[in-house]
Amino acid sequence: MSGLEKITQQILNEAQEKSDQLIETALKEKKEILDQSEEKCDLMRKQSHASLEMELREFSDRSASAREQSRRREVLEEKQRIIADMIEKTYNRLHSEQTGPYFENMKHLFKKYCHSEKGQMVLGSRDLERMPDSFRTSIEETAARKGGSIEISDTPGRITDGFLLIYGNIEENCTFEAIIDANRDILKDCTNRILWEVKDD
Repeated sequence: MSGLEKITQQILNEAQEKSDQLIETALKEKKEILDQSEEKCDLMRKQSHASLEMELREFSDRSASAREQSRRREVLEEKQRIIADMIEKTYNRLHSEQTGPYFENMKHLFKKYCHSEKGQMVLGSRDLERMPDSFRTSIEETAARKGGSIEISDTPGRITDGFLLIYGNIEENCTFEAIIDANRDILKDCTNRILWEVKDD
């Protein structure tokens, strides 16, 4: 082998050696990059999974809360419906009582609202026609015990039940509807206690 060939071969050998080194270095760097990328991907997958689980838990909690609020609202609406229905039935029962019990209720109502002065009671046409004589006597005695007096007007008022009390310029509406409306909150509380013993579901 001539001197030129030796030099050429040496250059080729050195080039091959450097090329091998570069390839080895590149492969190492590639492996490091891939390893780092895989670690980052694993971390991102874990974080993404944890985030997804948290979002799912929050969504589930919100859904459960919404369902519970909806259930409570439905229960409350049903309670209110039942209470309103019972109050309506109470009014209908009072209004539709037979003559005897009906006027007994009227006597008790008058005891509560009569004044110690001269007054006038106005009845509706239905009650004026069917009023027992004992009712007139009873309310006159009640008024006298309170230091007042009462007379029943012969002219019917435009009411369906109960009565109006007139003392001078003051008129008190003692119809069953007015009494129930004035005491509706109390009636609701009483009905609520009877039905649910003041327990909130």
